[in-house]
Amino acid sequence: MTILTSAQRTTQEYIVLSLAGASALCILPFFIMRSLAGEWAIAILDLFAVCSMSSIYWYVFRTRETKMAGFILAILCVVVLFVTVSLKGMAQLVWAYPVTVALFFLLSPYKAVLFYLVMLVCLSPGIFAKTPLITALSFVISSTATMVFNFVFAKRMRDQQAQLMVLSSSDPLTGIGNRRAMDDALLDETVRLNAMHGISTLVLFDLDHFKVINDNHGHSEGDKILIQLVQLIQVQLDKSCRLFRYGGEEFLLLCSGKNLTEASELAESLRVLVQNTSLISEENITISAGIAEYSANETPEQWLERADNALYEAKNAGRNCCKQH
Repeated sequence: MTILTSAQRTTQEYIVLSLAGASALCILPFFIMRSLAGEWAIAILDLFAVCSMSSIYWYVFRTRETKMAGFILAILCVVVLFVTVSLKGMAQLVWAYPVTVALFFLLSPYKAVLFYLVMLVCLSPGIFAKTPLITALSFVISSTATMVFNFVFAKRMRDQQAQLMVLSSSDPLTGIGNRRAMDDALLDETVRLNAMHGISTLVLFDLDHFKVINDNHGHSEGDKILIQLVQLIQVQLDKSCRLFRYGGEEFLLLCSGKNLTEASELAESLRVLVQNTSLISEENITISAGIAEYSANETPEQWLERADNALYEAKNAGRNCCKQH
């Protein structure tokens, strides 16, 4: 039985938390110095930035929601830069470079490019009006080059990250979610169910006497049976059901929104389908299943354990049957 622990923070959470926290800490000394110097306009802007960044940090720390927080933080970065340049002059343009880099950490590459272009359009009138042409062109070209380099790097990293996520969460034999993906899905599902008081049911099943099949026909033939079984079952599932390979010949169906009766009917229909389908000649392939509906405040491992106990009961009852727990 796998032990499911609290989910660790994602990379994006760390990015938003780090940028928001670091920004608040870095801007705070400027607020203090400008307050002491009586520069109240820019001091108020600094205070607004510190409070906003701190609020975003606290929000992400408590809720773990990064999509909207990252979007708001990106807007704040651009707005604060624009207002700072307007109040303090062109010398503050040096902050455009870290803001450009931050955009690609907070947003998707294409959204970051859009934000950069908006930032450049807003800054350009003042830049070309208040600085020599060569200086203005140097800033536009160098900042655009910074944007392009960041875009290429961010796009490549995102693509590689997506590929790694697929590889790390997919079963290499059947293509469905693996044990890791199953653990994450169960943890997310229990959090959702406890928050929304919804319903969801697990169907844990495996092939009966699969070791005998492997011994008689070889492991390569056994692998083919597992692939065919997954393909057979997936056709019968709607979007509310997700199929995972729990291990070996054992699989898990996570049926979101289905109660015990509905999931039991689905499990029984799958059992009959497998029994009536010839997955290999001279062998009668059957499955046994254990079904467990989620109970309030239950941990993922407790929920999974009840489904496992029901499967154990089905095995003891002679196999090729479904049991509820």
